[in-house]
This record gives sequence, structure tokens and C-alpha cells, in this order.
Amino acid sequence: QPPSLKSDVTPMPPRALAMALPGAPFPQSNTSTNATPPSSASMQADRIVWGDVVDGLQPGFLLKSPRAAASKQVPFNSKVTYSVLVRNAGRRAQAFEAHCEDFSGFEPSLIPSHDIRNALSGSGVPQNYHAVGVTELVVAFLGYAVKLAPGEAVVLPEELSLYIGDAEKTQYPRMEQIKKGMNWIVQPVGIRPLTPDETAEVEARVPVYVGDRQINLTILNRAGKASRRSVLRPPIGTPGKMLYARIELEIGGPDTEAGAENIVWGEKAGDFQLGARIKQAASAFKAGDIIEFQAFVHNLSGKDIRLTIGNYWKVNYKIQVQTLDGKPVYMERDRVNQAQLVAGYLAGSLAGGSTQEVSKALLKIIGQPRTQTLNRQYVDEDTMEEAIFLKPGRYRVRLMSWGVFGDGKSNPASGWIPIDVTKE
Repeated sequence: QPPSLKSDVTPMPPRALAMALPGAPFPQSNTSTNATPPSSASMQADRIVWGDVVDGLQPGFLLKSPRAAASKQVPFNSKVTYSVLVRNAGRRAQAFEAHCEDFSGFEPSLIPSHDIRNALSGSGVPQNYHAVGVTELVVAFLGYAVKLAPGEAVVLPEELSLYIGDAEKTQYPRMEQIKKGMNWIVQPVGIRPLTPDETAEVEARVPVYVGDRQINLTILNRAGKASRRSVLRPPIGTPGKMLYARIELEIGGPDTEAGAENIVWGEKAGDFQLGARIKQAASAFKAGDIIEFQAFVHNLSGKDIRLTIGNYWKVNYKIQVQTLDGKPVYMERDRVNQAQLVAGYLAGSLAGGSTQEVSKALLKIIGQPRTQTLNRQYVDEDTMEEAIFLKPGRYRVRLMSWGVFGDGKSNPASGWIPIDVTKE
């Protein structure tokens, strides 16, 4: 369970805070009260990562960076953008104030996955995990006073982000001390339960405090459908407790390595992940063309792993072909395409967490079926390709590992790469 702030600090109620600061300007939010309400589809409720429930409230993390959302991988020296939600996970309605603007004390953290349990086991996230560049010290800031029915969630409208890397020193919040691999982005959300009188004022939506204002927020119902609701923005003091919205991402992952653009990665298999891309700058081919694939292996473990790499690519990989809708065209190597050459092997190694190009693969498109008899013209060292008959049409191709990892158990496949076969 995420930690709470120390309970010996009594939060200053909004009315008293306003009276204590007569005429003091409250920090201006960069959130527009007239923002276009997102549709339920644009909210992508199925992509919200929900955290632990604390006193009936549950934080949610919605990743908005398209590339990271699709791959769950983040390259170094890039910005991750996201939104935070709070859901009523209890059986009764709850009224509370929430806040997560990037003032000091609410900066995001980046925590290696193996440290996450210890990092969230105390009274707050240790300082060494905090992002830098968030130094504003404020006495009062604006929160959101809202009442939620069971199952409802409020989307806090702040445009939150975390820059991961040290290339752009003007980016804030920024995390420079990074451990490559799996990490959690953790965003604190301050919560203060409302008193019965404050709850009644929220239900009436009548701004009564100095500095109060109204704003339309997005509310998700239990089914994930979005609507807009007017809520109050009173200034609040120290939150009574903290929730921690978080998501696990791979920092500096395999498709973020320099020079690794357009690699199509397959599913993780044990400690490995296999990716491939077409070397030629083309996606359309005709009979007689030879497609060269570059293969990449990513070591997901934290240790060096030995590889067995043949100098003849057919002992390293097999090629599989399907139609775009998944119907098999060529899934098992036929007799003519068997590895006929004698291969030498090199005992290589792959460092933990690293990505390396390992061997290649060659697909030759032929315009008519071949008989299942050995034809020596396809067996010399200059023609080591996998010769496959493909009619004009659209296909998808992938590489299947075959012996690279030596143990016979870890044989990952790359992702599917689309190709077009045209008429001669």
C-alpha cells in the first residue's frame, strides 16, 4: 500500500487559509476552464493503469505519449506526457480535494522496478528518486473539490510530464540519474477529505471561499464513459494523505537504441526479445527480388548471456510468411530450403539489458512453385536465401529463432513485417 504523509500535520482548511492571506494572489493554473471535453474514446479508459486503493480512493495513470503508450518503451532524452485520475473504489460516495500540480513536493519520481517496493514503503518517496527542476515553494495552491459516486473517476486536467535524460537542461521536471531497463514513473496526488459542510457546498457548486473558482472536469463513470462536470477550485493547504499514480516502462529499451529505427519487435520469450527490419528502403518487391532482413536480439535479463551464432544464417533463423489476416503461407522450411551447408559456430555473448544485431536472413521471391527435389543451384554459398513462391499480393513476414540461444527453449520470433509482392 502506498505511504501516507505523516498524520501529525493538521491541514489548514480553505476558509482559514484564505483569511490568513488577505489579498494574496493565488497561483494561476495553466489549465483552461474552457478546454474541449474529451470523448470517451479519446480517454482510452482501457489504457489507464490503476494503482493501489487507499481509504477507498484509487489513483490512475494515463500515458499520453503515443510512442511510449504503444511500446511501453521510452528512449533516453525524451519527454513522457501523462494525465492522472482519482477513482472512488469504495461502496459509498466520497467527497475530497485533489491536487497534483508540479510544485515542490509533487514532482514525479523515476524508480527502478527492483526498488519500487522499498521506495513506497516509508512515509514518502526517497529524495534520490525525485525529478529535478521543481522548486516552487507555495503556501497555497488550487485543488479540485469533487464528490464521486462509487466507480466514478475524475481526470485531473494538469498537463503532466517527465523528461528522461540530460541532453536538454531547460526541460523540467527532469530525471538525469537513470538506470536502463524497467522503471516506474510515480506521480504523487495529494488528497484531503472534505468535511460535511464543505461537501454540501461542493454539491451546491457555490463558490463561497475567497479565491474559489469553478472549472469543468472530465468524469468517467463506472463503464468508462466520459462526461463533464463543474467543480470548485478552492485553495488548499497540506494534503492529509498521498496517493501514488504509477506506470512501469522500459527506459532505453530495444527499439530506442541508436540506429535501431523501424525494428519490429516480437513478444518476449524468457530472457530474450527478437526484432527484425528490412535492410532495403522498400516494402514492395517482385519475383526475383531478394529481401535482406537484419535481426536484433535484446537481452531482457540483468546478466550476460552466451549465444551460439552460426556463420550460415539458416542455422540461426527460419522465415515464416502469412497473409495480412494471418492465414499461413509458408510456416515450415520445405525440403528444398533446408540448411544444406556445413556451418561454423561462434560462441558469443550479449550483455544484460543490451541489444545487438545478430546475423541476417534472406528471402528470395520466386514466381512459380518449385518441386520438392534438391536443386543444387540453390545450395552454393552465393545463394543462401530462402526461396519462396509468392503470388502478387500483400503478406507479412517474420523471423523465428532457431538455435541462436543454444538451450532449445528460448526461441523467440520477431514481429510481423508487412510486404507487398507486385507483378513483374
